[in-house]
Amino acid sequence: MSTTIQPVDNCGIASAVDRASYLGSADIASICAIPGAFDSPYGVAARKKGLVSPVEMNEAMEIGIALESYVLSRYQREEGVKIHRTQVFCRHPDYSYVGCTVDGLIFDGNGDAIRIVEAKTSGDFKWDEIPLKYECQVQWQMGVMGIDEADLTVLHLPNKTMKTYRIKYSPLVFESMLDKAIEFWLYYVNRPAMPPIDGHHATTDALKAIVGRAGKETHIDHLAETIEELKAAKIEAKIVDDRVEAITNRLREALGDAETGLIDGKSAISWKTSRTTRLDSKRLKTEQPETYEQFSTTTESRTFRITGSK
Repeated sequence: MSTTIQPVDNCGIASAVDRASYLGSADIASICAIPGAFDSPYGVAARKKGLVSPVEMNEAMEIGIALESYVLSRYQREEGVKIHRTQVFCRHPDYSYVGCTVDGLIFDGNGDAIRIVEAKTSGDFKWDEIPLKYECQVQWQMGVMGIDEADLTVLHLPNKTMKTYRIKYSPLVFESMLDKAIEFWLYYVNRPAMPPIDGHHATTDALKAIVGRAGKETHIDHLAETIEELKAAKIEAKIVDDRVEAITNRLREALGDAETGLIDGKSAISWKTSRTTRLDSKRLKTEQPETYEQFSTTTESRTFRITGSK
């Protein structure tokens, strides 16, 4: 499939774009079911259709965003280059639902964009190779923007080292992802159908967001075997959990009051004491009921149970 790439000059500011209106670089690894992807195909479809709320910001995401400007600034200093534009959004000219946002763009002397810069933070000391989910993200950005190379610059938090990974554009990879994205949008976003169910946490979250109707029943005779399969899987999981705990307890017993267990003089396991401060809600409710009521919130959730004969 041949593509025509929209010029970077016609791109917009990322903050002004509705994320539900396109499949972006943050979605493509999830659509392709790449291991380690943040979302799932089902979760992406549910968000694009407005069936569930956008992803809520968590602490790790907040840290990443807060450090992004630092990572880009340090990249410019260490690489000796200047990033000319940041947070740029671009749509594919042939498919309005195909787009991407890049953290930074570098231009040449003629004013043409020649390199994408994508900033990341990682809890790993180093990467022996680029995680596939990030490779997909950057290949998608290069394909949509028509740029042949990108720098994935990463701040490895444990040792505070910066590492920049140069990535070259692969037309075959982009075309494969584009075909997948087009099929996904046409079949799962534009139509009532949803992607197959999987065990990804994003799929679970999307399904849990469905509001139950009190007293409503539905016939699921065709899923009788699935319920038996679930029962068997729960038994298997319990056996595995018990085995894991038993093995862990053997190691706990060996450690005793020691914090660290050594093998060949090097740390192999640790069992360290940590302190957690929690609010004593029962005491607060008893001694200061007005304050308790003032800061109490009511939430709803659905409890899944196997209710048939055991």
